[in-house]
Amino acid sequence: MVLAHGPANAQQAQRSAPADANSASNASELETIVVTARRREESLFNVPVSVTPVSGETLSAAGLTSIGDIVALVPNAHLTTNPRGFDTYISIRGMTQSDSNAEPNFGAYRNGIFNGGHRVNLGPQLDVERVEVLKGPQGGLYGRDAVGGAINVVYAMPKPGDELNGYATLDVGNVSRARVEGAVTLPIGDRVAVRATGWYMDQGEGDYRNITLHKWVDRKNDKGGRLSLVAELAPSVNFETTVEYGEREGPSLLTYSPDGVPNGGFAPAGVPPVMSPEETPETVQRDTDSRISMDNLFASAKLTYTTDAGALTLQAAYQDYNEDMVLDQDHTALQPDAGLLVLKQEGFWNNSVQHYFLEGLWESDQDQRFAWRVGLSYFNEEFNLDETYNGALQTAYLGPIGVPDLGIITGYVGLPLPGSKITTDSLSGFADVRYEITDALSVTGTLRYTADEESLDWSQGLIQSMTDPLYAWPVVQALFGPQFPSYTLKQSDDYSYTSPSITFAYKVNPTVNVYLLYSTGFRPGGYNTTTTNPADIPYGKETAENYEFGIKTRWLDDRATVNLAVFRMNQEDLTVQQTDLTSSFNFTYLENVGAARTIGAELEAALRPNEFISASLGVGYLDSEFTRGIVNEGTSYAVDLTGNPLSGVRPWTLSARIDGRTPVSDSIELFGNVGLRWEHGGYIGDKSDIPMDSLTVLNLAAGLNFSKHTQLTLYVHNALDEMVPLYQFMVGDVGTNPGRRYGLLLTHRF
Repeated sequence: MVLAHGPANAQQAQRSAPADANSASNASELETIVVTARRREESLFNVPVSVTPVSGETLSAAGLTSIGDIVALVPNAHLTTNPRGFDTYISIRGMTQSDSNAEPNFGAYRNGIFNGGHRVNLGPQLDVERVEVLKGPQGGLYGRDAVGGAINVVYAMPKPGDELNGYATLDVGNVSRARVEGAVTLPIGDRVAVRATGWYMDQGEGDYRNITLHKWVDRKNDKGGRLSLVAELAPSVNFETTVEYGEREGPSLLTYSPDGVPNGGFAPAGVPPVMSPEETPETVQRDTDSRISMDNLFASAKLTYTTDAGALTLQAAYQDYNEDMVLDQDHTALQPDAGLLVLKQEGFWNNSVQHYFLEGLWESDQDQRFAWRVGLSYFNEEFNLDETYNGALQTAYLGPIGVPDLGIITGYVGLPLPGSKITTDSLSGFADVRYEITDALSVTGTLRYTADEESLDWSQGLIQSMTDPLYAWPVVQALFGPQFPSYTLKQSDDYSYTSPSITFAYKVNPTVNVYLLYSTGFRPGGYNTTTTNPADIPYGKETAENYEFGIKTRWLDDRATVNLAVFRMNQEDLTVQQTDLTSSFNFTYLENVGAARTIGAELEAALRPNEFISASLGVGYLDSEFTRGIVNEGTSYAVDLTGNPLSGVRPWTLSARIDGRTPVSDSIELFGNVGLRWEHGGYIGDKSDIPMDSLTVLNLAAGLNFSKHTQLTLYVHNALDEMVPLYQFMVGDVGTNPGRRYGLLLTHRF
């Protein structure tokens, strides 16, 4: 599928100027799309891997700005509801992020430089040239996290020699939403250029209304800036760097409870829990305003030196991420005096991540029959954790078990206490070799070895309340101490993984390419941050292997393409979410007790019948199931997942888009586009037992281009206003996709 066609182009290889007699015919050809899926520039038609490029023009023409908008254009990929305000819950070929404090299931890259690890932050998708979504394990070329695929965000970079250029955008719409965005490229002589980008977005209302606090739950804002520089230091030496800083504030718990949420109760005494009222998105009842504030600094640099012996590239990246979060941990507005053991619970997170990445690459001339590339990389990350939870309890109900009536008391627990951290040191090396056996047949082999050292410095325990009377402290210790034992844990674990891949590519003729691919990937192990048992804190790496056949074809004198990929993936040591049965705070943790297999296919097609119309279609099918997996094995709450589908995986996804344009006068052009996203089937919940409703999202946009410089667009996203549950917490509340959004978009380019 080439979503970069027609009026929305990805990076395009320049064609020779056509003869006048053929200009009408060539104008309707699909543009040649260049991608960097194999970490070098290649034609999308020739690259033997399943990759979907989405151009920046596609996004800006329809007013799309989020990673979720991009994922919705990709078959066999979707964004599950983001319960904590993060943007990494992306399912690719059935692989999903298993916990908010775990590393993601895809390799995250900016301008081809690794930006993964904990708290992946891809930023707003503004002023980008294209976004490439690679599907399937990519451990050989992309390394850690690329167990389900990889996402590479390629910014609109300045080009030395360009003239002064830029744009400004104003976007206003419903739910009190406004966005201002702009960029400018400044040439500095003939060899240096700088591009500055800035944005501010604010949404004052939304789809979820907290009627207890009289606030919109999904109000949010985002602001930031990016500065990029590209310099030709010498004829054979190029340098580029990017620095981006952004701040975001939004909901940290975007859910509602259709059946209410249980709180309290005491089963041994036959006392049922108190249920909170049933809710809709418009009638959410929470007594804590769950919010998250994030700031993120990202900087990268790349230096390339080209010689007769090959090209040497040195690249580096740095990230400094900080978050402050408040959570309504009981997911209700119930107060402690509502019933026996009803806990009013809150969570306070103050976490940060600092990481840096270094990589050196040396590669031969890629146009030779025998081409090679070797690389060495180092990744260091420090994930600092400070997460405090409290529970307020009415002691008046506890007289029968010997607890004095002290009124409402509050227990505080550091889980973990300030000073706790997870440190990662990762060293990785790879070699990539391609040999053209004949002019039509080539073989490529890649081998990567990764060695990780994960270190945990952890302490947890009760914290004495500053507001409760001193005589309440022994009671707090007696009630909460057994659930949250105080301890300090220092632990170090080593993980290693070898990631091989091999690809056979065959050019049947100038319009048909086929390939066979075997690839592997892994997600590193880590440490659970919401469990009270030391033995449950560490978990190991996940692995996946992929067997794939693909065919890419051109039709109708390059006016159409049809690509097909079929595959089977096997997953081992899959992390399965377990319930912490010793805690009353709705905690869960991950354990490597699962295995799974996924069989699927992706059909992607594009058509440009003439110079005024282009269309694209993507269809994905997945059949995934656990071949092994037990939740809370050995307890009365044990559930065997064997044979169940993987949670949050859509068996069917469909993306379709039509773009059209026609001149109104010599200086005015009318344009429009229609986008459709359909998702069907699948299950959610910790036990993969809750059916997901089908989802149909219809996006519409139409407008006018004035003198090719000013564009006025009216748009509607999710015109049918369908909102279906895509995520469910253990206690029963669910999160949905966003509702209808419409607005007016004005862009001027110079």
